Amino acid sequence: MANMVEGGKTPMLAAAELQALGFSLVIFPGGVVRALAKTAAEFYAALAASGSTEPFRARMLDFAAINRLVGTSEMLEAGKRYAAEPPARGKQGRPR
Repeated sequence: MANMVEGGKTPMLAAAELQALGFSLVIFPGGVVRALAKTAAEFYAALAASGSTEPFRARMLDFAAINRLVGTSEMLEAGKRYAAEPPARGKQGRPR
């Protein structure tokens, strides 16, 4: 197993190069966190400079796209299957 960490001690090699060297598994732990952190810093810098998200919009998912990506409608439908019936209420409005 090869552990590829940007800025770590192991030289960064592509998966194909590592396979040629005999590695059967390569991981890139935390890479997405570093990418997201850089993107967040760039987003907030653009927001601070312009007072708007407009300059960054081409690099963002819109509301519908993020909902499709995470499966919001499917999660809401699944949630309906598990929704509990509200408790029956007695004469004084308290659950029985």
